[in-house]
Amino acid sequence: MASHGSNVRWVLMSLHQIQERIQRFPPTPIQMQAIPIMLDGRDILAAAPTGSGKTLAFLIPCLDWLASSASSNTESKSPRALILAPTRELAVQIHREAQRMSVGKKLKLRVLSKSTAASIRDSRTDLLIATPMRLVHLLRRDEISLSQVGMMIMDEADKLLDLGFLEQTDEIMARCDVSNLRRALFSATLPEGVEELARTVLRNPIRVVIGTRNACNELIDQNLLFVGRENGKLVAIRQDRKSTRL
Repeated sequence: MASHGSNVRWVLMSLHQIQERIQRFPPTPIQMQAIPIMLDGRDILAAAPTGSGKTLAFLIPCLDWLASSASSNTESKSPRALILAPTRELAVQIHREAQRMSVGKKLKLRVLSKSTAASIRDSRTDLLIATPMRLVHLLRRDEISLSQVGMMIMDEADKLLDLGFLEQTDEIMARCDVSNLRRALFSATLPEGVEELARTVLRNPIRVVIGTRNACNELIDQNLLFVGRENGKLVAIRQDRKSTRL
């Protein structure tokens, strides 16, 4: 586990304080590092293996910030925080965790989709979770604004800064023009080229690396199973679940 950055003002938090925020004990290493950094308002570039708790590591400070801060423009339909994910499946998963962690808070959390686009355009949204392509589509048609986004988080940032999404990600970031925008990039892997690119969009970031760089989580048991046809995948998954292998 390593953290690097300049002018670092560590926010000291006890295990109990972090536990209260994530509603579990003990917090994982990435949560213990990232939560205080983000609560202090610093930009962060974080790498941690799959299954290490990255989602809560960025959701907790994001929801905490949303709950404790008020929008300066109550008439704006722009979300106050934005989370980008490369796939809709991941966006839905993040939204599910965000809903679970925001119980009791009066926050509007939405996943951008065809069915939710109208409600996002016409009503207040605190946290918007979106894939780049769908969000850019609405931006180009002036059907959504990002003028009030104060926190932007990229999950699986290595994919979002890859050639497939880079142009869309750049366009989205250009629309987030709040002067004190908070930025956070999380990924399981950080190839050197991607890390160099990430640093161009962050402001004096703190770099956090958990475990061996670009390594898999040793706590996850991985198995490779060959199936004869595409529809055989579902059968194989069901069999694995029954045998408690998944």
